[in-house]
Amino acid sequence: MTTRFFSLIAFVCFFLFGSVAVLAQGERATITGTVTDSTQAIVPDTRITVRNLDTNVEERTVTNSSGIYYVPALPPGRYEVAAEKSGFRAAKVENLPLTVGLTATVNMILEVGTVSEAVEVNATAVQLEAQTSGLGKVVQTRQILELPNLGRDPFQYSALAPGVIPSSGQVGVGGDAIGSARNARISGGLAMQNGILVDGGESRGTTSSGQTYTPPLESVAEFKVETATYSPQFGRAAGGVINVATKSGTNQFHGSGYEYLRNDHLNANNWTNNLNGIPKGLYQWNQFGATIGGPVVHNRTFFFFNYQGKREGSPYQFLDTVPSTLQRQGDFSQTFDRFGRLDVIYDPQTTRPDPAHSGSLIRDPFPGNKIPSDRVDPIAAKVLPFWPDANRPGEGPSLINNFFISGKTILPTNAYFARVDHMINAKHRLYGRFGAQQARGYSTGLKSIAFPATTIDSDPTRSALISETSSFSPTMLGEFRLSYTRIQNNSYPLSEGFNMASLGFGPNLTSNVFYKQFPDIYVQTYASGTGLTVTGASPNEVGQLGGAHKVLTPQDTWQAQYHFTWIKARHSIRMGADC
Repeated sequence: MTTRFFSLIAFVCFFLFGSVAVLAQGERATITGTVTDSTQAIVPDTRITVRNLDTNVEERTVTNSSGIYYVPALPPGRYEVAAEKSGFRAAKVENLPLTVGLTATVNMILEVGTVSEAVEVNATAVQLEAQTSGLGKVVQTRQILELPNLGRDPFQYSALAPGVIPSSGQVGVGGDAIGSARNARISGGLAMQNGILVDGGESRGTTSSGQTYTPPLESVAEFKVETATYSPQFGRAAGGVINVATKSGTNQFHGSGYEYLRNDHLNANNWTNNLNGIPKGLYQWNQFGATIGGPVVHNRTFFFFNYQGKREGSPYQFLDTVPSTLQRQGDFSQTFDRFGRLDVIYDPQTTRPDPAHSGSLIRDPFPGNKIPSDRVDPIAAKVLPFWPDANRPGEGPSLINNFFISGKTILPTNAYFARVDHMINAKHRLYGRFGAQQARGYSTGLKSIAFPATTIDSDPTRSALISETSSFSPTMLGEFRLSYTRIQNNSYPLSEGFNMASLGFGPNLTSNVFYKQFPDIYVQTYASGTGLTVTGASPNEVGQLGGAHKVLTPQDTWQAQYHFTWIKARHSIRMGADC
């Protein structure tokens, strides 16, 4: 009943929706070919057995009336193909390597004899793509594990393919939104126009079509970069397509462990720090993890698991201007502009009409350029302590940049990947995977919740996929996939929960503030953003208080696919639906 239901969905979608096109097999591989005898006559009804050498899982079919067999939806790996027919010697091709998206053509010749006799042939190390016109580059397991990779991002290897230009990323309207494309330009397309599939499931975000979930490098078996003339299955991609196949377990237990280290003891100070007499900042990078995979039930059920942790500590250095000791007391007798001229502080209560100029106003400066303590606004008096005390001599006549702190930005990250493959029976195969990444970034060495304004960042990512492949008959095959990806940019200010009433603001204001945090406070020579600018000068007399805000931008991507393949004589018809 279930298989008929899925088939009905596929046919209905194919005939009702014009956007549904002929499909390839995504990250899976296919073996096809023709079986003939020694006189080149076709041999129909030949039994074909395709065996995965790592899991011992077998796929069986028979050749049709044209002598053609077709075995799709095979995970990348090493295979053995055997052909048997009564009255002929069995033929066998061993060690056949299948890579991501490959359609391997394996033609077999049967010689007259008994089935107990066999003709064995070793496959060539490289299989040519003779069934499609697509252009691309397969990055295999050995390259992924052995080539150097700063950050261990598997998508960096896309630069190995011809026609790929590494890019720092291109984003849509709104700036560098989370989920932006940071991979590469492929065949002249924009980075945000690339398709990124993990096990055939959509892995792009919803803001700028960029990569959202990146599996740990150790969990990637191989991937293919499709650069041109690829299948209509990838019709939403205007650039290239990166198709990733993740690892699965085998009949033998395998595991690995790894650790990568970088820190400030191995680094030199940067040029800017040397110029300003600032010491080398703290830095730490530890990336470690382990994998394990093997059988749950031999020849039937397999698992693979990968944990990866990263402990990153990068330099956090902050240089800005804070009120001096005299200024905190209301004494501006030593406050000068950048040309060494005294900044005169006028008493607003002395404002009066100018008798010498009609329509103009005049006012008097505070005596000695000092503001009396009883004239300081109560709110300003409570705000002032949130600026830390100056801890270094200022620069120039105006004594700017008199405050410096050096700390560390901590970014601990934990990533998990798990996959289970199960052979339900000879006609149905099932697998599912789940991946997650959890990060939490924060800074140490801060002196105030409001200066400098900082956030605590958390960007959780989740990705899951389930796939079921069915062989209804030797000429009718189907595959159903359901995938889900979620990325969430979540940050909140260090001052979260701060009550502005403690600064003296009244209920008319505080009752209308729904998210409690320290307010943004500027002390400016002129109002920035009004069109007034001063070349070479900042509008701020001292550094801004506050400025970090709550951000929550989740992105959810659901995708359901059904692919159906029908073999008719010498033709293969593939169709499907994707929503």
